[in-house]
Amino acid sequence: MQDLNKNEIESKVSSLNGNWALLNTLKLEKVFEFEDFKEALEFVNKVGEIAEEVHHHPDVQISYGEVILNIFTHDKNAITDLDFKLAERIDSMGSNNDEEVLGNMNVLKNGSDFEKRKATVRLGRLRDKRSINLLIKALDDGDRFVQKASARSLGKIGDEKAIKPLIRILGFVDPEFRWAAKEALVEIGKSSEYDLISALKSKNYHQREMAIEALSEIESEKAEIPIKKALSDEESTVRWRAARAVSKWYDEKSVNTLKELAQKDPDRKVRDEAIKSLKIVESEVKNLFNDFEKHLEYISTDIKSKNIKGGKSFSSPEKTFFSAHFFNPYKIRFYIYQGNKGIEELDSMKGDSQWGAIYLQKEGDLEKVLEAVKKSYIITKKDFK
Repeated sequence: MQDLNKNEIESKVSSLNGNWALLNTLKLEKVFEFEDFKEALEFVNKVGEIAEEVHHHPDVQISYGEVILNIFTHDKNAITDLDFKLAERIDSMGSNNDEEVLGNMNVLKNGSDFEKRKATVRLGRLRDKRSINLLIKALDDGDRFVQKASARSLGKIGDEKAIKPLIRILGFVDPEFRWAAKEALVEIGKSSEYDLISALKSKNYHQREMAIEALSEIESEKAEIPIKKALSDEESTVRWRAARAVSKWYDEKSVNTLKELAQKDPDRKVRDEAIKSLKIVESEVKNLFNDFEKHLEYISTDIKSKNIKGGKSFSSPEKTFFSAHFFNPYKIRFYIYQGNKGIEELDSMKGDSQWGAIYLQKEGDLEKVLEAVKKSYIITKKDFK
């Protein structure tokens, strides 16, 4: 049994067949779909046989037509090479489905509309990459059910070859078809980011709005700037979706834009969504401050606080050395004592260089603020003995 670092784990996950998900670098997870409970149970029994051979056992959840497998090394509470060995063996079970895969592919090519519908859904559940080209072609089938089912099945298979064809569908008139393509791109995941971000520049506003939805669900860090730009899109539906998504990447500029949309946008739906996002940001900032207060005990137990108008002040024990002000609900301004030595995290205040200021607005600011408070605490203890 060999321990693996984060890069090794991510590399091995990408080399696996099918849609194995990595959960917090601690577990491998994959969802398998079947026609009914009996078929799902038969699959679980086969997995059990493999697990006995490998001497390694997954966590199994079974329900009607669905099995969820979680694989990790229990005694290490981490992922090891043994987990990937088991995942590879489970994936190899799919190689025994040749007859079923090829049979459904033939039905999708030559069957009636009703037969093609069933075959399209089944190919998605089988997750065999040999069916990708046929499913991509089926996106333009004359039957609407086959079209949507093809999009969903391409998402389940998760191959990057399907990304551009699915991006094209985001611009179609049929909202259900667009949504199926969006869901498929979300299921494919991070590898669809580049094409989705490019779609934000499309002349087709349906593509732009669906791209925002997908990028938001994927939680793409690369999408932060283009989604903020979409707050000023000429189409109200795009602005609305951007206003809903941007709370995940808010900063001072986007908060100000949301305020402006909430007050002045001609579309009521956009105004309402901007207000909702502002409330989310406000709540997150308040929760960040609660986290900040919990972390204070790691600096010292003698730090005391008292409520003041519009905020809180903190002393240790007889001298106030920082205060937090909540005048702006979307960020908290800290005034922190730095003495004559200065603290690099702080912006010096005009009129009193012994005090500096810093903002808490996003999760990434938390450590920076705590470090500044820790340094201030040390300076205060020395200066006011």
